[in-house]
Amino acid sequence: MTSKTINYCFTEVVICLFMAALLLSTLPSHAANIHVNALPNAVGCDLIDAILSANNNSSIGGCTSGSVGIDTITFAPEISQYEFMLEIGTSRSVTPVIDSEIEIIGPENGLLSFTQSSVLSRFFLVGVDGDLSLENISLQGGGATTGGAIRVNGKLSLNNVEIVGSTASFGAGLWVVGGEAIIRNSLFRNNNSLNQGGGIGISNASRVTIYDSSFSGNSADEYGGGISLAAAPESELFMYNTTITENTAGISGGGVSLFFDIPAGQTEGNSAVIRNSIISGNTAPDFSEVFFTNQSLAINLDIRNNLLGTNSSTYSESVNSLIFLSSDTNNIIATPFFENTPLRSILGGLSDNGGQTMTHALVENSPAIDNGLPFYVTLVVFLPIFEPGCRGELAAFSAGEYRTDQRNIDRPIGAECDIGAFEYQPTEESCYVAKAKNNNVFTFCL
Repeated sequence: MTSKTINYCFTEVVICLFMAALLLSTLPSHAANIHVNALPNAVGCDLIDAILSANNNSSIGGCTSGSVGIDTITFAPEISQYEFMLEIGTSRSVTPVIDSEIEIIGPENGLLSFTQSSVLSRFFLVGVDGDLSLENISLQGGGATTGGAIRVNGKLSLNNVEIVGSTASFGAGLWVVGGEAIIRNSLFRNNNSLNQGGGIGISNASRVTIYDSSFSGNSADEYGGGISLAAAPESELFMYNTTITENTAGISGGGVSLFFDIPAGQTEGNSAVIRNSIISGNTAPDFSEVFFTNQSLAINLDIRNNLLGTNSSTYSESVNSLIFLSSDTNNIIATPFFENTPLRSILGGLSDNGGQTMTHALVENSPAIDNGLPFYVTLVVFLPIFEPGCRGELAAFSAGEYRTDQRNIDRPIGAECDIGAFEYQPTEESCYVAKAKNNNVFTFCL
């Protein structure tokens, strides 16, 4: 073997080792698996001690020691409801502040319910250095001044999560302040804010991304019954294939309120990207569906292929902006001549339609069917960037795979994916839904 061949082989090995090391460095580092087998104050490992063990990389109470990386907290099969009884510390949370990387995962089939008996506090406070992931969890009946169920100063990920019946002055379900949240296949329902953000409130240089989720029956005494982007600079809302319906606000924006004020001394405003979403059947004294404040100050405002229905008699009563009527956005106004269209001609009531969380099913001939935007292409220095619609994440030269709907049903069923969180299945065909071991749901029609 010549020296040239040896050098070539050595180079190839080095390159392969480098690429392998690079790949491994980008993968999440999972550390300990901490198994909760006890309710609060019982003998064994309870959730509070499990979080402390993860935060401190040590063994607290009867729990396995946490370690460097993402600690995963799971539960014994016999635990279907976890009831908190005492408030700890001064954080207004029934669990310790999350200041490490933690996954909390419920059962594969169904949701593990977190409830409260003798206190009204939020369930989780994610600290600046915290990174919390919740999967297959139901949070029921939290309460605090900000973030009735969860307050996020760090990072949060929700997948197959239900937040119901929480109260707060700001962000009854979720308040994101200086943090980041990614929400998938989840449901916010019947949460109430005394000010703004019945479902979610967003403030202070925060970023919230929502995929294939529903907001139903939430309320705010002032603004944003479903979602409120507050008047705080450098915050961003990204929303794809989401259904916002039957929410209420006491002043404006029964479905969504978007504030784009730039406070004195600030140079950056807020951004909102809303695609393939239903905002329909919400109520408020003014602008029942969507309310904009200082729209012209938005850094980025991209609203495409959405369905705006209204309980109001005119378009101008449902939204104080012409953006939904722009011809290049392909938004659908589900009101002939902007007159009243029954909500039930667009989608059905909230119910169990399969999957981990309840959904609003599309009805036959709903204008949302097959009208979703698969992806959107922009050019950045001559490089095509495929921005999310109902496909994929942000990627160069790749539109990505279709995401599933809120129930984990594969999209599309038909010519293209549907607008909103629910993918319609034709009743004239014999269609079947099956759940796989990995908790995904797939459908096939004969």
